[in-house]
Amino acid sequence: MKFKLSATCVPICTALLIFLTACATSAPTIESRLTPGRILDDELLTVAVRSAIREEFRRQELSYQINTVVLDGRVFLIGSVQTEDHKELASDIASDFRHVKSTQNELHVGELRTAGEANRDRTIATSARFALLNDPRTRAQEFQLYAHKGTVYLIGITPRSVGIAAADVVKYVRGVQTVMLLIDYLD
Repeated sequence: MKFKLSATCVPICTALLIFLTACATSAPTIESRLTPGRILDDELLTVAVRSAIREEFRRQELSYQINTVVLDGRVFLIGSVQTEDHKELASDIASDFRHVKSTQNELHVGELRTAGEANRDRTIATSARFALLNDPRTRAQEFQLYAHKGTVYLIGITPRSVGIAAADVVKYVRGVQTVMLLIDYLD
């Protein structure tokens, strides 16, 4: 029995072959870096680090405002503490966990954020998220976004061009003073 392709089948098969070839490239992708197991590990590590910092700061009766984010085994500390020693303490606690690849401490030292500043930061973060969703260069990319004292932190794994576009979009959001890209580039 001989099999004959119809005229409409040839373009479809060609397109499918091109698509499958493109998918088989060895270029790293977000999906290849963040498997479901890695995502779960990051979530568990986030909870563990956040709890350990909270426990130690409460034990020593220290005031703090720390957001903990873990992405691909890297810990990011964002927020405010009152002294350099407190900043170092937070880094030391995060670094003590076995599965932490690195710790990036972006904590401000000095006055903690007021309620009014916290409200402004929430407004900035919401506006920045909408701006990223409305821009065709960044709408398909997921970033973890935090605003603290007018500084917007973008955390993610993305191609360099998308990271640069995201910074360009966010810097024009009302109230943004600085944009910090804490991005692991795919290229």
